[in-house]
Amino acid sequence: MGQVAISMPQLGESIAEATLIRLKVKPGDKVKADQEIAEVETNKAVMSVTTSYAGVWKDWTAQEGKSYPVGYVLGHVEAVGGKEAKKTDSSAKREQGQRSIPRSGTYSGSTGSAHGLAFQQLQIGH
Repeated sequence: MGQVAISMPQLGESIAEATLIRLKVKPGDKVKADQEIAEVETNKAVMSVTTSYAGVWKDWTAQEGKSYPVGYVLGHVEAVGGKEAKKTDSSAKREQGQRSIPRSGTYSGSTGSAHGLAFQQLQIGH
């Protein structure tokens, strides 16, 4: 399938950027569809970013602790061909609408379907 760019997804209507707080894979790591690859933080929530593609993580173009705008290429995955590279049923369902755990109140963020990403819920310590 080839190399796929993974970009900072649209996280909500009024959110233009997020801070990359934790990288969970390194270059050379094998990744599965729906695997968590990073955590990002906005002023509303911490969200887990997953890739919808199986393959080998190639590189990060972003660094922990820095903020990036929506659409910024965070890194690349060398996606494998065939069935594994296709979006799984669970990632497709997840991309239709996810809720993150808010810091306070209720927040319903957009998913990164246009960027090949999906989100998982994270527990936030209080």
